[in-house]
Amino acid sequence: FKIDSANPNEPEREFLGYAVCIGCHAIEAEHWNDTVHAKIFLKNPRTLAERRGCEACHGPGSEHLKATSDRSRIISFTRESDLEVEQMNAVCLECHLGGARIQGSGSAHETEAVACSDCHNPMSQISEQGLLREPTVRETCFSCHPRQRAEFRKRSHMPLFEGKLDCDDCHQPHGSATEPLLRADSTFELCT
Repeated sequence: FKIDSANPNEPEREFLGYAVCIGCHAIEAEHWNDTVHAKIFLKNPRTLAERRGCEACHGPGSEHLKATSDRSRIISFTRESDLEVEQMNAVCLECHLGGARIQGSGSAHETEAVACSDCHNPMSQISEQGLLREPTVRETCFSCHPRQRAEFRKRSHMPLFEGKLDCDDCHQPHGSATEPLLRADSTFELCT
């Protein structure tokens, strides 16, 4: 979602502020207020982007306010969005680049056009960690990997459902140098 300032037909977009956003989106704000993003953006913003609150991720809201049903006037992070997955992910990666995501480029999830918002929900505190879309890592992973869920339900399996390990104990969902996104160079190295 890049605003083309060279295009004379592109309307001037202005940031409106958190108070204007919650005027229409009170329920979303109520859910968001308990997240780590809200705690940073509302209580301890360190950057201009963080001080923009909702508009840090969703972009300037002035055009959205003029035609709220027109999805092209605001950045949304759903499969119904006008944006490509790469554009949605680019918004997230403005702040969340490096660390575990350093090898995300070219990873299986990027190749399959998985959006950050397919696994994460920054608008609500559903999980205890990582603002996941589901309550646990395994439930989040199994929403796209049903075959693996079935494999783990077999009689002989790793103790995933018993809570002794989780998918991300072995796999790095944000990218790794291995094909199955392992946290090591091989399964043998990982297990030993």
